[in-house]
Amino acid sequence: MVEYLDYKRLTLLVVDDDKSLLKFFKIHLGSQFSSVIVLNNPADIQPVINSHTVDLVLTDYEMPHMNGLDVCQLIKSHSSYIPVVLVTGAELNAQYEDEIKAATDGFLRKPFDISELSEVLAHCVDLRRQYLKSVHNNLVQLSLRNTQKRKLLLAADLLNHTAAKKVVGGGS
Repeated sequence: MVEYLDYKRLTLLVVDDDKSLLKFFKIHLGSQFSSVIVLNNPADIQPVINSHTVDLVLTDYEMPHMNGLDVCQLIKSHSSYIPVVLVTGAELNAQYEDEIKAATDGFLRKPFDISELSEVLAHCVDLRRQYLKSVHNNLVQLSLRNTQKRKLLLAADLLNHTAAKKVVGGGS
């Protein structure tokens, strides 16, 4: 059983050349996510990921000009911490399907039902949250170290200032 995850702060990017499927994702996931960006041309991905904070990508495998693995590579080259789910209706041999599963964070075979979609999204949102939590913890640790360094520098300045006053005061 997948625990409930609030997706309201997250942006989902959906890439598929099937406009009816894009409409399905926009309608059914639009109320769950903060934003659902839909693209029917994978060539439009770069401007979107450069101008938006994308938290999760759902992409079709078979599309003109770029397949789902190319989309995955493009997303991962931008940020390796954006989970990518590949969706396909294509007949794949077991070895190739295993390669796809290894290269992506989630895999759905068309046709899929809502529970399968929900499960793979929950898994990928959990991956994204783990990453964001790790970044947050690292920033807190860095901030604490910087605060400790500032305190040490202030203490050193105070000691230097006090020592300088004694030297100046003692020399007059």
